Amino acid sequence: MTVQYSQKYETIKNICLDAGFNTSPICHQILTSGRVPFLPYKRPMTKKGFFKKYEYVYDEHLDIYICPNEKDLHYKTTNREGYRIYESNPEDCEGCPFLSKCTQSKKHVKTIARHVWEADHIRHTGEWHGDLRA
Repeated sequence: MTVQYSQKYETIKNICLDAGFNTSPICHQILTSGRVPFLPYKRPMTKKGFFKKYEYVYDEHLDIYICPNEKDLHYKTTNREGYRIYESNPEDCEGCPFLSKCTQSKKHVKTIARHVWEADHIRHTGEWHGDLRA
């Protein structure tokens, strides 16, 4: 019975889930199984009036985030939950005209967390948008 069950689902290539399942560990498990997760957009959970995470550009090649004032946030550490922590230089932020939209840190430091298994890029592929040739 177990063999029939696994063979039955072996041909599944895409997994469509509710936004509540949009977590890095779940996406990682789906991707490592050779399938593609399709998840709806999840609204950023940022304080009103502050920049959203997507307003900071992630440069995969340099492994940095670039803020709206074109300053770099560099990798600092990876925490126990698997999030890579990126921080700004307080000297860059201290006199920044966007500081009040960026952080409330008394030390003038902006911090961004990116999970090591983050797979948000999938929504930007041709397959996600219905172009099956991608």
